[in-house]
Amino acid sequence: MRCSKTILMSVLLGLLMFSIGLGEVPRVISYQGRLTDTGGDPVTDGPYLIKFKIYGSEAGVDSVWWSGFQTIQVTGGLFSYDLGSGVVLPETVFQTDTARYLGITVGTDAEIVPRSKLTSVGFAYQTLRADVADEAEGIDCNGCVTSTELAPDAVHETHIANASVTDMKIASNAVGEDQINQSEVQVRVHGSCPPGSYIRSIDPDGAVICETDEVGDGDITAVYTTDGLTGGGDVGDLSLSIDDYGVSNQKLAYGSVSSDKIVNNTIMTEDLGDNCVNGDKIANYSISNEDLTGSCVASGNIVNQTIMAEDLGVDCVTSDKIEDDAVYDDKIEDEPGIAHEFDHGGFYVDDANVTAGDTITVTVPRSGYLVIHVSGFFYLSYGGSGSNTYMRASISVVATNLNYDNFAIWDPRPSSTVGMDCPFSIIMAKAVSAGSHTYYLTGDCGSDCGASSAIQRTHMLAVYYPSSYGDVANTKDVSENPGNNPAGTIE
Repeated sequence: MRCSKTILMSVLLGLLMFSIGLGEVPRVISYQGRLTDTGGDPVTDGPYLIKFKIYGSEAGVDSVWWSGFQTIQVTGGLFSYDLGSGVVLPETVFQTDTARYLGITVGTDAEIVPRSKLTSVGFAYQTLRADVADEAEGIDCNGCVTSTELAPDAVHETHIANASVTDMKIASNAVGEDQINQSEVQVRVHGSCPPGSYIRSIDPDGAVICETDEVGDGDITAVYTTDGLTGGGDVGDLSLSIDDYGVSNQKLAYGSVSSDKIVNNTIMTEDLGDNCVNGDKIANYSISNEDLTGSCVASGNIVNQTIMAEDLGVDCVTSDKIEDDAVYDDKIEDEPGIAHEFDHGGFYVDDANVTAGDTITVTVPRSGYLVIHVSGFFYLSYGGSGSNTYMRASISVVATNLNYDNFAIWDPRPSSTVGMDCPFSIIMAKAVSAGSHTYYLTGDCGSDCGASSAIQRTHMLAVYYPSSYGDVANTKDVSENPGNNPAGTIE
């Protein structure tokens, strides 16, 4: 809602309040206004976001104070707000005789213009602050009280904080005998004790009191060694040294022994704790199979995930090198797998189209090899007088093609209409990648085949091998003759 610019400035002057007294100076200016809509009616009761600004000119380009948006209750169009109650009015706002102007913004509306002029009201606020300052009971300022404001003998012991008087505050020759508490000062010590005695105490006047040393003036008669030391004795000048093997592990600080302090070939397997030797401490290819004894390397001695398949040579890891229960199924390479499809009924074939009878789909876990084997029977129903009676079958990756690299053909050329059958078998081997692979058993028949000609009792078998042990010569899996059969006969 947009609000009109109707602001009761006369009410502002009437509601300006100053509580003049010795204890407090008001820091706010009470302000009341009236908000109406574009029709001149009071706005709806409720809370409104209102912002106040004080400018140095009516143009409103030189703000000297602002309140920020404040949530103010409006009732019957009227509202009240104390300027300075949320954001303090700086002392400099009314320190000059320059006019000040008040700008008011309601919500997202533009600031109400023209801006209201603040005349003697704000400057009275500044004047009253100055008038009561001399009568304030407490002064809150730094450096505003100097020595000239202090009366003679005005500062007593109770006014001085402990340890606040330093040597810089004391004038030369200001402290004499009368200012010193004699009970807390020791007179300079004088005197000494003869050989064979020591100072037992000091009198208040500084004199020393001696007492005879009970030990006497004897000499060391012997030095004897214990474990780890050599030397000593009871005659003449003596010396001590560390015996061979005299420093035990307990005497060594952590990190005190570096590699140049260790003799080569002196650290044995039993000196190493679990996981204390990382891969960067071992020279590449420096440990061979011959260096490892049966079961000497447990899983706790190997950093996790540091041994890869390519790190292992053929037959380099024998069963005695593997700890019991150390190998899980996820560490074992994929084994061969098998899929099988059987159709005892078969499917009819003719010379019009290549027909797909059976289908087999194999999903392999990774690259390897597939062997597809198809077998069945050709059944020929002689339907004419010619000799174009061939029957064909193939393994293909396209349902409407014959694949002549994986192919079987039977051409009986019968002389009668009696039905005839013949078994066939096709094998295809090829390298495959990880994923799913689909193969079809497709077939057709010559133009003199009868309507009952079919490929019957078909088996499709797919076997996956993860690796090979010799060369695998891939056969083609795309027909050299896509589409229907070629015209003519096959001799």
